[in-house]
Amino acid sequence: MPDYYTPDPIWLTDLKIENQDDYVKKYVIKGNFHSGVHEDVINSFKTVEYLMAHAYYHWQMYDQVLAKLLSIFEMAVKLRSKELDNPLQYQDRSDETKDKELWRLIKELKNFGYPGFVIRDLHWLRKLRNQESHPDGHHFAGAIKKVAIMPGINIINRLFLDPNKLTLQINNDTQMRRDKNIFSNNVFIHSYDGKKILVHGLEFLQNIELESTNCEYWKANPILTDTYESFSRGSFGSPFRFFLTNVRIENGNLLATDFHSNEFVTLYKATDERSLQAYQKHVEELERLEPIQKSAAESSYRHHLNSHLEEFVYINCWTSEQEIIPDSINE
Repeated sequence: MPDYYTPDPIWLTDLKIENQDDYVKKYVIKGNFHSGVHEDVINSFKTVEYLMAHAYYHWQMYDQVLAKLLSIFEMAVKLRSKELDNPLQYQDRSDETKDKELWRLIKELKNFGYPGFVIRDLHWLRKLRNQESHPDGHHFAGAIKKVAIMPGINIINRLFLDPNKLTLQINNDTQMRRDKNIFSNNVFIHSYDGKKILVHGLEFLQNIELESTNCEYWKANPILTDTYESFSRGSFGSPFRFFLTNVRIENGNLLATDFHSNEFVTLYKATDERSLQAYQKHVEELERLEPIQKSAAESSYRHHLNSHLEEFVYINCWTSEQEIIPDSINE
């Protein structure tokens, strides 16, 4: 009889997991949902957690984690449509009653005020569901599927928020980008890990509304001394990511407080010739790269920025009471 309770060796060898506790900390993602999410969604996600936990004994089971989450996502769209009094069926030209397909239910959410980015993200999950539902062979991705779990939870949470609030948030972000992204090609000195690092591309990305405060998400790109060599061999590094409160822009400098450590964060505008020459050399070497290398670097940076944003939202935005959809939206 096979032993169903022996840890799969891939976790211990290839993925360097120390033991079961280490595995749970790194690969089991809890269902963080706000109180407005339908209870059927919350209860169903318990199965997702158990699938993740038991994949410790059979790593291919992790593929079923995503499959179950996507099934819950489809259920969530239908439950939300019911809450909004949007029928799940329609009459075709032959006057036959048919079930609406998922793409149509998502499209119709626009009629209830959901902003474009929510519709876009819902369609992303729908397309992912279609891919997972029609495999073309017996192969598995295992823990790679983890990257879609937190974004999926975040998307479902937004689905059950007031669409008017979501629209206000996206409009506020747009205005803040206009007001805060004034740095153009400026070079900054960032004190990091006891060192002074030259960075460029300082940019405000998003404002994140929390229960007691607002947190701003910023990024800056490091200025390398061996840009062409590093990027040519696919060593892109990662952008600096900042989750900041009490942000001030004074005399072209950025001053703020780090959300996690509560330490003071400073990015001072560099004006000395040496710093500006280093930046110019960095830019020139970026321009020497082949288009495919530039595209790969940009894709790598976007991945780092998006994954850290999704994790921050997952951890900090859904564990407390959120604004529940008002009854008036169903009238």
